[in-house]
Amino acid sequence: MLAFLAFLGWLIGGPIKRSIGARHERLQHEAAEARERRAKADTMAAEIETRLHQLEAEIRSIRERAASEGERQKQELLTAAETEARKILQNARTEVDNQVRNARHELTEYAGQLASERAEQIVREKITDADHKKLFEESVREVEGAQS
Repeated sequence: MLAFLAFLGWLIGGPIKRSIGARHERLQHEAAEARERRAKADTMAAEIETRLHQLEAEIRSIRERAASEGERQKQELLTAAETEARKILQNARTEVDNQVRNARHELTEYAGQLASERAEQIVREKITDADHKKLFEESVREVEGAQS
């Protein structure tokens, strides 16, 4: 029986050893593939991590540029607004000065007219018919003197 068991062991042992050997090789091969896939995954993860850091740096750079550009545009707008405000103020002052000059001119003309009217009224009240006759005679003499 022992010989039979030994023969049976020898007969079964070859295929079992081959089966175990094939399985061992398959496991070794799968382990090697898993290590390769792991290495590729680690490489990809590192690349992704690097790209994420680059993207974060680009985003920071873009935000900084946008902030500085926004500040620059803000300053330009403020400067333009201040310049425009100064122009408007200067135009308003010029317009007011012109209106004041015109008003003074009109007042001067009106005052002259009033003074003239008042002087005429005083002359009419104060000059008598004799004064009129005397003034007329003086005018005639001046005209005759100028003609000769």
